[in-house]
Amino acid sequence: MEEIQLTSKELEFAAKLWGLTEEEKKRILPNLTPYQKRFIRHWQDFFNYKVIQEVVWAKHCAEVAKPGDKFVYSGMGEFLPEESNFGCTFGMQVMLPIMHVVRDRICSGLDPTPMGNNYVRCIDKPPEDGGTGGALFKVYCIKSKVKVPPGIYRTGVKIG
Repeated sequence: MEEIQLTSKELEFAAKLWGLTEEEKKRILPNLTPYQKRFIRHWQDFFNYKVIQEVVWAKHCAEVAKPGDKFVYSGMGEFLPEESNFGCTFGMQVMLPIMHVVRDRICSGLDPTPMGNNYVRCIDKPPEDGGTGGALFKVYCIKSKVKVPPGIYRTGVKIG
């Protein structure tokens, strides 16, 4: 992997994004990891994708999941409730490791849809197995500009 040298503009962006004090800037910015540098360099690219977590199977789901129900996230990982028609946290929490894969693929300039690992189950299980219902989701990405709601990032942090 090539060594990324961030520009002064990118370093200032990182400081604003993370809300660093002057002291923290001096201590943290010179020591960014390769992952952090890629994250800052490609930060705006995350908003060119939406990640879809679509129900493909459900059994006795207490949240009444049905095939076709969807969670929608930005490529950054924010849940987009206005574009989703489902929102059970038992299904959402399985997305954390998948979102790391999606973000890494975006930073690498690849199609962000996870390869070979794009089906996930909610952490619950059907009632006959002691749970309150179960669902299986297909995860995929679409190229689509994400509109970031005002106030979601710190003052002074612009995405466009």
